[in-house]
Amino acid sequence: MREHFTDTFGTAIDYPLSTTFRHGHALALTANHAIAANRRRPDQLCLAAPDNPRTTLAVDQGREALPQALAIWQEEGRRLDEACLLVRSWALSVPFQLRLLQAGIPFRLSREDRFVFRLPLVQALSGYLRVARNAALLHDPELVQRLLEQPTPFVARERLSALARRLAETQAFPDRHDPLMASLKPIQRRNLKRRWALLCELPRLGRWSPARLLAHVVESLDAEKVLKRAAARREKGEEDVRLLDVLVEQAAEVKEIDAFIELLERPVENHAGGILITTVHGAKGLEWPLVVLAGANEEDFPHYSRDNPLTPERLEEERRLFYVAITRARERLRILHDGGAHRPSRFIAEMAWQDCTRVAARLEGVDSDASPLAVTSPTLVARYLETLGHEIPLRPLADSTLAEPHAAYTAGEFLPGQWLRHAVFGEGEIAVVEGDPVDPVIEVRFAQAGRRRLLARRAPSRCCPHLWQHRVPDFDSRDLPILTDLREWPPGSRSLNMHRVLISAAELAESLEAGSPPLVLDCRVRLGEPEAGRRLWEAGHIPTSHHLDLDRDLAGPPGEGGRHPLPTPGAFTAVVQRLGITPGRPVVVVDDMGGQLAAARAWWMLSCWADHSDVRVLDGGLRAWQGTGGPLVLGREPLPEPSNWKPHYDDTSWVDAGTVLTGRDMKVDARSLERFRGEVEPIDPIAGHIPGAQCRPSAANLDDDGHFKPAEQLDGELPDADAVIAYCGSGVTACHNILAYAIAGRPLPRLYVGSWSDWIRKDLHPVASG
Repeated sequence: MREHFTDTFGTAIDYPLSTTFRHGHALALTANHAIAANRRRPDQLCLAAPDNPRTTLAVDQGREALPQALAIWQEEGRRLDEACLLVRSWALSVPFQLRLLQAGIPFRLSREDRFVFRLPLVQALSGYLRVARNAALLHDPELVQRLLEQPTPFVARERLSALARRLAETQAFPDRHDPLMASLKPIQRRNLKRRWALLCELPRLGRWSPARLLAHVVESLDAEKVLKRAAARREKGEEDVRLLDVLVEQAAEVKEIDAFIELLERPVENHAGGILITTVHGAKGLEWPLVVLAGANEEDFPHYSRDNPLTPERLEEERRLFYVAITRARERLRILHDGGAHRPSRFIAEMAWQDCTRVAARLEGVDSDASPLAVTSPTLVARYLETLGHEIPLRPLADSTLAEPHAAYTAGEFLPGQWLRHAVFGEGEIAVVEGDPVDPVIEVRFAQAGRRRLLARRAPSRCCPHLWQHRVPDFDSRDLPILTDLREWPPGSRSLNMHRVLISAAELAESLEAGSPPLVLDCRVRLGEPEAGRRLWEAGHIPTSHHLDLDRDLAGPPGEGGRHPLPTPGAFTAVVQRLGITPGRPVVVVDDMGGQLAAARAWWMLSCWADHSDVRVLDGGLRAWQGTGGPLVLGREPLPEPSNWKPHYDDTSWVDAGTVLTGRDMKVDARSLERFRGEVEPIDPIAGHIPGAQCRPSAANLDDDGHFKPAEQLDGELPDADAVIAYCGSGVTACHNILAYAIAGRPLPRLYVGSWSDWIRKDLHPVASG
C-alpha cells in the first residue's frame, strides 16, 4: 500500500503509531516476531502500554480445544459474547460450527448466510444423503431440482425446473430428441444424465458409511472441478473445494448417515449471547477479550494450493493478515491447528510465542529469575526491551527447533545437488527447488524410485551431507542406480528396500510382543465373494489384527475407472482414521496369497499413494505365520482408537488410460500368461493385452513356499526399462509386481489403477493377443 501511495503522490512522511493499548507484552512481542520476516514494511515495533491487560497465549491441536477453552472461560465467570472465533475463510468455520452444535454451545455468525445448514452446497449434499436413505424422495420435484442445481450444471434454472418435474413424475431420463433436451449441448445432457444416474444409484448405497457415501457423491459429480470452474474468483472456488474436504472429514467422525444428515440440517439462529464466529478480514479494527484463531495450518493460513502457489508477495500478504488476526485479542489468545495432512502453519513457529511469554513474565514480575533468558531472536527481544527502558539478560537458543504441542517446526535449506534419504523412496539427489523458499517444492532423482516431486518440509525425509560428499559428478538421471555402488553408506543398500517392505513371520511375532507393536491389517479376500474376507478373519486371525476389505476400503465403486478404482482421498482418509493408522506407527499387511491380492494393494495405497513411511507385507502370508507356530484367534477385535492423520496423497504414483495410450513407458502385465495371450478371460468381456506390453505374472515373484524370491533373483527376472507402468486385470495384482520391483531395488513402476478392466471400456483403445 505504501509503495502504491508513493508512486501516486510522492514521498510520504511516516508517523509511526508504535504503542498499543489493547494487549500485554506477551502478545505485543509475539506480533513483532510474527511480522519480522516481512521485508516490505516500515521498520517499527509494536509496544504494549504499561497499563494494558496481561495477555496469555497458547497453541492447541484439534477442534476439541475450542469447547474446552470456552468451558474454562465460563468457569471463570466470563461471558461467551466476550469471545471470538477467527478463521481465514468461512469454509474453515464449518467443523467448529458442527462441534459447537454437538456441544450445545451458543454461537453467532457475522454473516448469517454462512450457517452450515444455509450453505447451498451443504443443502445439496445433505439432499444426496437423504435420497440414499429414502428412495421415495426421488418423486419430490423440489428436491430433485435442488440436487440438479448444486453443484451447478451450467444449465438455466427454468430448464432444470422443468426437467426436475419430469424426472419426479416419470423416474426416467428423457432421450436426446425430447424437447426438454433439444437445445442443450451434448456435454450438458451427459452431465445431467450422469447426475440422475447417481440419484438412482444412491438408494442402493444407503448402508455405506457417511464418509464413503459423501466421497462417492463428490467424486461422481466431479464436484471439485465444477466448483472451481463456476467460481467468479479463484479464492472462492478454492474455498468451496476446501468445504468439500471439511465435510468429508466431518462425515468420517459420524457413524450413521441419519445422524450426519440431522447435524447438517439442524436449524440454527444467531444467539446474541454466544461466541462470535467471523473471518480475519471481517475482524479488522475490532477486539475481544478472548480470541481463538482456528485453522492455522499450511495451505489454510497461509492460504495456497497447487493451482495457486505462494509467491513472496502473497506470503507477505498472508503474514500481515495473520498479524491482524492475533492482535485482535486483549486478554487471551488461543491458536488451533489440525495436526493432520496440513501441517501446522509456519506462522506459529515464526511468532516464537513461548519466548515472548517468558519475556513477558520477567517484565510483569511473574518470574523473578535473573539468569540469562534463552530466546530465538535475541536482537529483536533486546530492541523491544531497550525501547521500553528495561533490561533482561538474554542468550540465543542453542537449537532453532521450537517445541510445540503435537508438532515440530524446523529450519533448513534445500539446494540442487543435495542428497536426502526418504523413508519410502530411499536416497536421491535434489534436482530442482521451486516455489516459496520457506516451504519449497523439490524434484528429487531417487536411485530406486525415479523422479518424484515432494513438498520438501512435509515429506518424511532428511538431508544426508555425507552422501553429498560422495556424489558422482555429472551423471545422467538414467544412471541414478550408481548410488548403490557407494559401499560406505548405507551398508547393503541393494537390500535396503527389501528390509523396508517385507517382514518375516518370526520378526512379526517378536514385534507384536514389543512395547510399540505394529498395526496388523488382515487383507484376505476371495474375488466374487464380497463377505468372504471378513468371514475368514473372524474364523481365525493374527492376534490384534483388523480386517481391511478390498472392495469396501481399498477401492471405490466399480464403473468409471474399472473394477477396483481408487477410492477418493477423502474416503480412504476415513478408512485410515477409522483403523487408527498414524505416520509414526508401523503397519503390517497380511493375506493368504503371498501378497498377490489385497495385501500388495494395501501396501501400495498406504506406502506409495498415502506416503506412509513404514508399511510392510508379511512375507509368505498367513501360511508362514502358522508355519512358525503363530497363533490364530477367533471372533472380532476391539475397535482401534481412531486417528486424525490426513495423508498427503501422491498422485504421481499412478496413471490413467490416457497416459498409457500416449506414453512410452514399458507396460508390464501381472496377469497369467494365458490371460495375457487372450486364450482365456474368466472375468472381463474382452480378452488380450495392451499392445507392446510384457507379461510378468505376479505368481512368478514367489518361490514354491509362497515367499518372495531373493532380491538378486528378482532383479534378474523383472522386465527392465527406464520407466515402467504396472497393470493387471483391475489394479490389484499389479501392486505385487511393484512390490517386487521395490524388493529388487529397482525404480518403482507407476500403477495403471484401472488396468485391463478400464482399458477395454473405450472402443478406441487397441487390443493385442498372442
